[in-house]
Amino acid sequence: CTATVVATKIVVTSAHCLINRNTDGYIPPESLHFVAGWDRGDYIFHSVAAGIHPAPGHDPLRKSTVHAVVYDWALIILEDDPSPTTGIVRPAAYTEDIFWKLRKAKTVFTQVGYSGDRGQVLTAHPACLMLGFAKSLKIAEHQYQPVPGDSGSPIVFSDGKEYRLAAVHAAHTINRLGGTVFAVPSSSFKKCLRRSEKSHSVMAPT
Repeated sequence: CTATVVATKIVVTSAHCLINRNTDGYIPPESLHFVAGWDRGDYIFHSVAAGIHPAPGHDPLRKSTVHAVVYDWALIILEDDPSPTTGIVRPAAYTEDIFWKLRKAKTVFTQVGYSGDRGQVLTAHPACLMLGFAKSLKIAEHQYQPVPGDSGSPIVFSDGKEYRLAAVHAAHTINRLGGTVFAVPSSSFKKCLRRSEKSHSVMAPT
């Protein structure tokens, strides 16, 4: 899976990436490794996880459905801070209203991930067409056709000053080619991220 640095010592990915299929629970933090800048064996940063925070309401036993995508995100707290090396991609308040404003402004979105067909290098897919939100659900739809490895990958756009995180790729319909593709909008986890940042700040050594 792919993950994105969204705050000091915090990355976001898809919750289903953290499921241990042998136990139907979550992978223990000490078994999770975040590796940034992976390129054919080389990398610029590595850290083991110190804790995981799946979305409230996420159930590792729940069947994969469109409704389950709402809860398919997780924050991972790292032992070490990648941000001095990687920088931070700050989540935007990506909602349906914001989507229409960005579309009117002809904003270009880009999906970036370690796609399974080229898993040794990070690949970017410019002009990732965002289609709006699934009806009555807080789920973003897009048209980029993902492959295994893209789960948790960021969909970003430039606000003119920096790249912002709009959504995290989560799932697709069985008919991947020409089917519907879903992502969790960053607005779904911004509050939880703020709480995690505050908690981490309180606990951090001085």
